[in-house]
Amino acid sequence: MAEVSALDVLIKQEEAFENATHELDGLLRASPAFVRADVYGRASELARDSLIASLMLRECHADAVAELREEADQGRFLFRFGTASSQPIRPGDRLRVVYKTLFLFTRAYQDAIYGVLFELLTGNRAGNVRMQKAVDKPANPVGELLRSAPLNGYVEWFGGWRTLRNDVKEGTNFGLLGPAEDPGITFNTFTAGGGLHVEFRAGRVIKLFHAVEAMYWSERLARSACVVSEGRKEGVGVKPGGAQAGGAAGQFRPTLLSE
Repeated sequence: MAEVSALDVLIKQEEAFENATHELDGLLRASPAFVRADVYGRASELARDSLIASLMLRECHADAVAELREEADQGRFLFRFGTASSQPIRPGDRLRVVYKTLFLFTRAYQDAIYGVLFELLTGNRAGNVRMQKAVDKPANPVGELLRSAPLNGYVEWFGGWRTLRNDVKEGTNFGLLGPAEDPGITFNTFTAGGGLHVEFRAGRVIKLFHAVEAMYWSERLARSACVVSEGRKEGVGVKPGGAQAGGAAGQFRPTLLSE
């Protein structure tokens, strides 16, 4: 059996996320009372931004691999902290920046889809549209959903991804690390003395696999929103006025997510 590369898996996961987003778009357009247009509009836009960033990542990754292969053939050690501002922009530089872009857009999507899920589950607008609320509070309607079978593991993934995104937002240094066939990105910290703290531990070296995870969990959230929306259409979710059969007033039961 031929080995499946991380690049192949990323492409398939992008397709799955795009399909789930299109399905959710159709469901919410057909039932505009479920989620306010501005709330879903933000989620839809950030989903598209995330997909474009992933596509750009694949393109920059291929260019960086070609560059690093040439350096490896010359016997160079494949680790780079970054290039000076006076140096030409190289493929590895583009790869570092597009990784940062992917972090920013996919993290923003988590908050936006939280707003969509909250409205679908409760019939009310979220006052503070932050996925962190659902992660921190299992009793939160979205928090309950995150801990259901189809989303097992999401809470743990979100914590690590959020930490790395915060580092990106604050201006971390990205190093480029070989091997040439599978280059990774290291998260390096600037020190008060003007130095650079470099880490190679798990969770601080990012590769294509981590982009696959981001696409996977984003797709799972969009797919879960589709299931909740379908439940609302079938009369299982909230009704205009709040009460529903088979659960607490105004709240769809996440246990119906059984796929």
